[in-house]
Formats: sequence, structure tokens, C-alpha cells
Amino acid sequence: MSSTVSLKKLIDDLELLEADAENNIQAALDEASLETLRVSFLGKKGRLSGVLGAMKKLPAHERPLVGQRANVLKNQLLELISTRLNLLKAQAL
Repeated sequence: MSSTVSLKKLIDDLELLEADAENNIQAALDEASLETLRVSFLGKKGRLSGVLGAMKKLPAHERPLVGQRANVLKNQLLELISTRLNLLKAQAL
């Protein structure tokens, strides 16, 4: 992250993260790679956490906008991972 943080930049970062995550999750070939993706996007030191950490540099009135968008994205990614995991397990049978 650069030293200049704006609402637009963080929203753009979330949109980029969303597109990247969706593509990578759909391309995951096994459970191990899916778990690696989960950690890299949603883990404590993951990309989503990086955006949320940068949020503290925003004015207080802008933080809820980023927080709400990040929560929606987190739930979206968890659902995608779960769906992909179920598909991979079904294919293994």
C-alpha cells in the first residue's frame, strides 16, 4: 500500500481482490490449493486484512463504507471456496 490512502483506492483494491480471488478459486484443482488461496486472501496476514489495516488511515466517516464492502466480499469468497470445495470433493468420488 502506498502512503496515500483514499476511499477510492481501497474500494478499487477490494474490487481487484474480488476478481483475482474469483479467478483463482475457480481454477483451484485440489483442496490443498484451495486452502492456500483461502489463507492468502482471508487469513490474518492475507490481502483482505491488508486492505482493512489501511482503512485506519481513512477519515472516520468513510471507514464504514470500506468495512461493509469488505464484509460482503469476505462472505462472497467464503461461499465461493465452499462451493468449489464441494465440487472438488464430488469430482473425487
